[in-house]
Amino acid sequence: MATSTNIVSSLNAGSGVDIKALAESLVAAEKAPKADLIQAKIDKSTAKISGYGAISYALGALKDAFAKLKDPSDFASITASNPQPSAFSVTAGAKASVGTYDLNVTSIATAQRSVIGASKDGNGDAVGFASSSDSLNGGSSFSLDLSVGGGAVQTIAVATDTPAGMVSAINSADLGVHAELINTGDNGVMVVVTGDLGVDNAFTLNPTAALSGTAEFTANSLQSAADAVFSLNGLSMTRASNSIDDVVDGVTFEFY
Repeated sequence: MATSTNIVSSLNAGSGVDIKALAESLVAAEKAPKADLIQAKIDKSTAKISGYGAISYALGALKDAFAKLKDPSDFASITASNPQPSAFSVTAGAKASVGTYDLNVTSIATAQRSVIGASKDGNGDAVGFASSSDSLNGGSSFSLDLSVGGGAVQTIAVATDTPAGMVSAINSADLGVHAELINTGDNGVMVVVTGDLGVDNAFTLNPTAALSGTAEFTANSLQSAADAVFSLNGLSMTRASNSIDDVVDGVTFEFY
């Protein structure tokens, strides 16, 4: 079995001083200041890291708090109260002032909507095309005259003489009306043309010349163009929109 032996004592040499213990003590005494210095540096670094973490956390919380200040609603002290939410909505902005308003909506703004079909039935209602690819002018291109709000007549060239081709030409022209194909089923395919809101955006749309195919351009007007009619605190007024933000400063009304 291995044992630890003090060589100097074993040789009966020396003065009886435990040289091994003395050497260990000298080494420990030499190492202690350096170890303390290294430990001090470690503690200092740990403190710096912990301090940085605390500062970083505090700055993050401050940043989050400032981010919330970007929302103007945090400073808005006025809230709109509306007893008729099913008819209209009211939004109070930062510029709104305290007040009570009596709003009466007679009618909302609407857009003209007209339907183009192949013919009319006995009641004068439009009858749709058999398909979106029906020929409207014997295979030849044609043009449409469009006038919006009683303004100048603008010409729309229809390169493909089908309901689909007419819809594409109207939408590509981007002149204030929008067309779409509606498949009604039993009553065929209809071309529905819709303008913008307001009476000033009523339109007329007709071919520039008689077509050799069948297309009824004097078909039903599904809906007439009209302005919103309302009164505020007894004052009657109209607007070509259902979003009213120019009557009361800082307040927006939305009509349904």
